[in-house]
Amino acid sequence: MSRRIFSATSIRTFKTLFARLSPQDCALCGSSAPDVICAPCEAGLPRLIGPSCTRCAAPLAEHSQDVSEAGECGVCLAELPYFDHTITAFRYDFPVDRLIQAYKFRANLVFTGMFADAIVARVLEKAGAGIHANTNTDDVEQLSRSGQLAYPLPDLVMPTPLAAKRLAERGFNQSALLGRAVALRLEIKFLTDGLQRVRETRPQSGLKREERLKNVRGAFACDAHVEGKRIAIVDDVMTTGATFSEAAKALKNAGAIYVEAWACARAAQPHH
Repeated sequence: MSRRIFSATSIRTFKTLFARLSPQDCALCGSSAPDVICAPCEAGLPRLIGPSCTRCAAPLAEHSQDVSEAGECGVCLAELPYFDHTITAFRYDFPVDRLIQAYKFRANLVFTGMFADAIVARVLEKAGAGIHANTNTDDVEQLSRSGQLAYPLPDLVMPTPLAAKRLAERGFNQSALLGRAVALRLEIKFLTDGLQRVRETRPQSGLKREERLKNVRGAFACDAHVEGKRIAIVDDVMTTGATFSEAAKALKNAGAIYVEAWACARAAQPHH
C-alpha cells in the first residue's frame, strides 16, 4: 500500500465538510450545490447501460450480428485490441461531452474529482455486488486479497501520456490528473511516467477509424518494471480504442500480463 498523509476515510470526511461550508453553483444548471454539479443533474448524466462488448465497452446493439461467446463485438473480433477489458462510466453525449471538453481544453480541473468518482464507482460495481463508491478502500483491498471480488484490481494505474509539445501547450495532462485521483481512491500504486510517447502524433479527434489506428501505431514505449503485472490505463475518452490499444501493446511488450482501459466516457465509433 502506498504511503499517505491522511486515511481515505479522513479525506472523504474533509471533502464533505469543505463542500458543506463552501456552497457553489452547479456547473450545469446554476443552482446552489455542495458538489460540482447538483444531484438532479448528476442523476441525468448519460450512463452506459445495457449489454456492451466485454473488451471495448461498445454497446452490443451496434454490432449485434457478430458477437463472440466471450461477448466481444464484431469490431474487436476483426482486429483484436491489445487491451483486455474496458471500464467506462458515461456515454460521450451531452452534457458529459461539454464537461470533458471544459476539463481538457479550458483547464476546469474542478471536474477531476467528479470524473474520478464516476470511474471508481464503475470499477467497484464490476468488482463485486455490494461494493460501492463509498466503501472504505482498506475494505476493498482486503476483499481483493481474499479473492472475494469478481476480478482482482490492477497492480498499477498509469495515464495515457501526452506528447511533449502538447503537454507544454496545455500545461497539464488531464489523464494523469484523472489517473492519480482514481488510484488514490482505490489505494492502487500510480505510475506517472511508466508509459512514454516516443513520437509526435496528430490529434485523434476528426480522424476516421483507420486513420486513428495508423496515427498512433508505435507511438508508445514502456521502460517501467511491469513484468507479471495487471495494469489499468486511464484516459478521459475512448473512441476507437486505438490509443489504449497501442499503449497496452507497449505494456505487454514490457511483460504486463493484463491491461485494462479505464475511461470517463465512451464515444461512438467514427465512420470508416
